[in-house]
Amino acid sequence: MQTLLPTQVATLSNDKLRVALKSLTTEQVQALTPQQITKLAVADVNLLNPLQLQSLSSVQIAAIAPELVAQLSRSQLRGLLPSQVSALQRDQLQALTPPQIVELQNLQLTALSDKQLAALRTDQIALLSPRQQQALLIDQLALITPEQRKAFNNPLLVPQPITAADLSIAKTLNALTPSEVTPDKLTVLTPQQLRLVSDAQIKSWNKAQISGLSPTQLQSLTSAQIASVSPSVLAGLDAKFVQNLQPSQVAVFTPAQLKALLPTQVQLLSPSVVASLTPEQVKALTVQQTSSLQSAQVQALSKAQLQAMTQEQVSNLNPLQLATLSPAQLSVLSPEQISLLKVPQLQGLNQAQINGLSVAQTAALTKAQISALRPEQVLALNQAQVGSLSPAQVAALQVKQLQALQENQVAVLNFAQLDAMSPTQLQALTPNQITALTPSLFGLLTKPQIEALTRTQFAVLPPQAIAAMGETQLNALNNAQVSAINAQQLAALSTSQLQAFTAAQLQAINPSQLVALSNTQLQSISPQQIGQLNPQQLNTVVRMLNPNQLTGLTQTQVSAMDMNQLRSLSPEQLQTLADRKMITLATTQ
Repeated sequence: MQTLLPTQVATLSNDKLRVALKSLTTEQVQALTPQQITKLAVADVNLLNPLQLQSLSSVQIAAIAPELVAQLSRSQLRGLLPSQVSALQRDQLQALTPPQIVELQNLQLTALSDKQLAALRTDQIALLSPRQQQALLIDQLALITPEQRKAFNNPLLVPQPITAADLSIAKTLNALTPSEVTPDKLTVLTPQQLRLVSDAQIKSWNKAQISGLSPTQLQSLTSAQIASVSPSVLAGLDAKFVQNLQPSQVAVFTPAQLKALLPTQVQLLSPSVVASLTPEQVKALTVQQTSSLQSAQVQALSKAQLQAMTQEQVSNLNPLQLATLSPAQLSVLSPEQISLLKVPQLQGLNQAQINGLSVAQTAALTKAQISALRPEQVLALNQAQVGSLSPAQVAALQVKQLQALQENQVAVLNFAQLDAMSPTQLQALTPNQITALTPSLFGLLTKPQIEALTRTQFAVLPPQAIAAMGETQLNALNNAQVSAINAQQLAALSTSQLQAFTAAQLQAINPSQLVALSNTQLQSISPQQIGQLNPQQLNTVVRMLNPNQLTGLTQTQVSAMDMNQLRSLSPEQLQTLADRKMITLATTQ
């Protein structure tokens, strides 16, 4: 099934899809239409592994029936990407079971929109642990009902109404000059009061004033207020500030603010914050910043974010960062991005990541990249990937890489790929690999390629491969190869192929194998060829030769025949030899 093109997968009927579902690659899974996904049964969804689920687009996720969502296993649910969680519809969310609710990860919870959170039932909200509730953002709680509010056991998360006192305090603070805003005036502000402070006032604050805010106060700052903090102040803020930034706050960072962050500060951003960055913001990050991202942060990057990364950013990610990406994440990189990966980056990818590359990504690998793949990585290539390799890429494979290919991988090689192999590469193929090649390809091999086949390789060729060879290929066979021909291979040769054998080649055939020749095959051998057979070969076939073929025998051949051999000949054969004065027939009175 791995050989199916995405366009073919999209046309599979329900029955055929159920059979193929478990073995589909991530690229093939991404080709499934919403209509196909809608018709999946519970048993079908259970077959999907976390990697396949992660490859589903937002549209595909939204197409999953609610009753199927309720059947997702622990590993399947935990593997859902934030972008996929944000695509869940109201009925899908309400279908989540208690065991599933408690399994939701912080990154998944923060991906829920205010509308999605408001769609949860009260009993579902009550199941959220303190850890899960603490992960929720203030902005997410904007649309929850009074009944849902009561289900929370952490009142700090629930926004409080703004009072007249809050408005008065904020007005007074906004009238102060920057130097008059002392730490004691800031520490007493409630989150609601702080959110009423003007953007202009916050823009005037220095590092000491911003750093004086508590984590709760920092998290309560509005997006506009955060956008007012000067880049120079941001660059000097400590870990407390950076670690407590909310996704909605960082989402409004200007390019200048983002670039002002030191790599050490970037490393302190929570994965949910990194996931909230817009593609434009990711693109604006410096190479030093992107190359400093931690594993959890890299894992939080979405398809749009990864595709937005510049060539310089991608080529400067360290091998550990790339190895941290899930196969589904890696599969969204553009072919151009893949072609820019350096050897250490490429060699650091695991087998699941290699197997998850799309055909387009695989085709984008340069000859240098192909040649640098570890044998285990070559082994991980699926049939669609192997079949899509260009002749130039195949020619770049080293011997140890070629020998790592399994029979099912070799079986999809086409003539253009095989034709690109050097004699050295072809000679390196194992007997099992040789037998896995499509037999008809051997009729297209060049003379140097045929000559490169070892005796061991030639001995295992299927009869169909021998039968596919033309005069050019047969004439290229050396004596060692011909001597390896077995009975089944010999029996597969056509009369014209037999007639193409040279004298030296005929003499190299094992006499014991000649018995495999059919009468039609044997009768096609020319008198001239018969004249080249050695005594052992002649002894095997002489009784079946016709008079015309016997005319090709030499005196030396006939003289070497003993009485038993002569007695085995028919009267007609004996008469032919007598007519040529090679033997004398005794007359009976």
